[in-house]
Amino acid sequence: MSKLLKILGRSVSISAEWILIFILFFVFAIRSSFVQTHIGSYATSYFSNELKAELYVGAVDIALFDKIYIKNVTINDRKNHQLLFIEELKIEMDQNALFQEEVILSKVLLNGGTLNINRDAQNGVANFQFLIDYFASESDEPTKKGTFKIQQLQIDDLAFSYDNMGAENRGYGVDFNHLELNGFGLLLNDFILDGSDVRANIEGLRFSEKSGLELSDMSTKLHVSNQQIKLSSLKLSTKQSVIDIPLFELNYNQWSAFRDFEDSVDFNSILNDAQVALNEVSYFVP
Repeated sequence: MSKLLKILGRSVSISAEWILIFILFFVFAIRSSFVQTHIGSYATSYFSNELKAELYVGAVDIALFDKIYIKNVTINDRKNHQLLFIEELKIEMDQNALFQEEVILSKVLLNGGTLNINRDAQNGVANFQFLIDYFASESDEPTKKGTFKIQQLQIDDLAFSYDNMGAENRGYGVDFNHLELNGFGLLLNDFILDGSDVRANIEGLRFSEKSGLELSDMSTKLHVSNQQIKLSSLKLSTKQSVIDIPLFELNYNQWSAFRDFEDSVDFNSILNDAQVALNEVSYFVP
């Protein structure tokens, strides 16, 4: 009997050792970028089939519960045209907020990429609508509201285009139905999304538009709610203009007021000394 107990004890000991070795191997393997990239490829293959659109991820590197690094992400729309491309995306998370209602990202860095948005000429449906439809909740129960924060967001060298295919092209100036921005850059601190309220400190915004308009730098404190869009300490610099606006407000009762902007939206602004080039103003004049 004692001999049998010794054999059982040794078997349990050996099994425990092998389980421990397997756990350690799994931890190191899952930490490997090679393994994570392969898992990412299986995930993108699954979502490609689910969404009926092509997804691709070049490389994935995740430090558990802390940092995420993704490279060469491509999402195509259902017509197989490129919707989104991200060259590099780095995300650092706040571990203390993982088990709370709020989600806090301490730093997000997006370096290089393209975002192409368009609306169908026949029905006006956006090319990203299939993503909204897929991830929309099927439950009638109200979703639990939480707070989403990004302590610092930095975007460098992003190209953005918006094309309303059912609208005619303007011959001159900024055409809001056919926008094309290049060299888009943004430095944003303390972004907070709390229900319908959005707050952020924009430290630097820049881009060049196909019309010839170039925004060299823009900084402001932004607050958006269901009844107001407020910009404080707004400063704009272009190639030829420098504008200082301590306060800029749009007040309304609901978002639908923008359909009748002149009669339903109240405008309030304070303008300090400014240098405005009229040829740049002409980009916005029909």
